[in-house]
Amino acid sequence: MRSGKTRGAVWLEVDLGAKLSTIPAERMKAAKGHCVPLLTGGLRRLGETARKFIKPDHWAAFLAV
Repeated sequence: MRSGKTRGAVWLEVDLGAKLSTIPAERMKAAKGHCVPLLTGGLRRLGETARKFIKPDHWAAFLAV
């Protein structure tokens, strides 16, 4: 996944149970949705971030460190 798509990801696009991130067609250049498997490191980072927010669906999924 390109870094811009990763930085723009929101919680509604992430399915931790399925280990997938789904980029909606509106955010894709070809106007076609795209599913990306999440690797162990990404899942760990997302899990750490999720625990910090009360309403994670209103926040970016990946935060700058």
